[in-house]
Amino acid sequence: MSYKVLISTLAIAALLIGCESTPHYNRTKIVMTGQALPKKPYGSVKLYQSKEEVRGDYDVIGIMTVDGNSGEEALFIKAFLYRAADIGADGVILYRGREIGKLQPGWFAYGYWSPPRITPERAYRGEAVHFK
Repeated sequence: MSYKVLISTLAIAALLIGCESTPHYNRTKIVMTGQALPKKPYGSVKLYQSKEEVRGDYDVIGIMTVDGNSGEEALFIKAFLYRAADIGADGVILYRGREIGKLQPGWFAYGYWSPPRITPERAYRGEAVHFK
């Protein structure tokens, strides 16, 4: 009987530790520049493509960043929106992705040489904002 309880407890702990609300949520780094506010419901945070789109005064309460492969932009943006909701932001102002490709060394196999290549990595940044 004690083995069943132990296994159940470990399974629940593994699920809780390994869960993230959306891909890249746990990889998204955030620096708080203001005070966190009460959590907002997911889906309530508005996405802005630039500061010029934002109407009205706001405070920046956090700066978010995530690095990853190009092609995953939608997942990164969703992670930003979820993280922003968790700190009580009203919106996220997205900075355009910037190439941060890393030079991978070449390799030699089966008589062929592969030249060094640059990986398709990008950095995504955004500001979590709260309207005054």
